[in-house]
Amino acid sequence: MTATPVHLFFLLLQRRKGANMLSPHELATLLLLKDAPGRIEMDRAELVALRALELVVDEPPESDIAYPRVTPRGDAVLRAIARVY
Repeated sequence: MTATPVHLFFLLLQRRKGANMLSPHELATLLLLKDAPGRIEMDRAELVALRALELVVDEPPESDIAYPRVTPRGDAVLRAIARVY
């Protein structure tokens, strides 16, 4: 059974005890990455958590730098948030 985006969003919210809930900074980073991927600093600590939750992956580098991008799962979380708010 696959989780709907809304279900996935609320699962992330419920897992705060295990540090799997998005912090405000992680959510802001995910939003920024979706809207302006070239403007994000690659050394942000929030990217580690977003990668661990499989919301972000690194694109293969076209030059010397691999840029992060929002995964379909990360996009589903953002769409679920947009529907809730």
